[in-house]
Amino acid sequence: MPITGTQKYVGQISANNLQEIISLTEGKALITEVSGGTTYIGKAPPGSVTSAARWQIGRVVVAGGTTTITWADGNITYDNVWDDRATLTYL
Repeated sequence: MPITGTQKYVGQISANNLQEIISLTEGKALITEVSGGTTYIGKAPPGSVTSAARWQIGRVVVAGGTTTITWADGNITYDNVWDDRATLTYL
């Protein structure tokens, strides 16, 4: 079943959890941590540049012992721009 919408985890995100989230079989992945407990994860086909709309982008927010994972545009399609990750809508 595909992952859509908001995923919530109680506790810490481990390396194994992140591996499941981005499921890298081929292509490239980027992980950016920003202040305030927010991390962006992105996956794109091989050769993709960060300015192209070819990215699957998730946002991981840790607050009050709960970790919430949401996806740009509310889905896991490869149609977002990595460079715009901070201003995208996450559902």
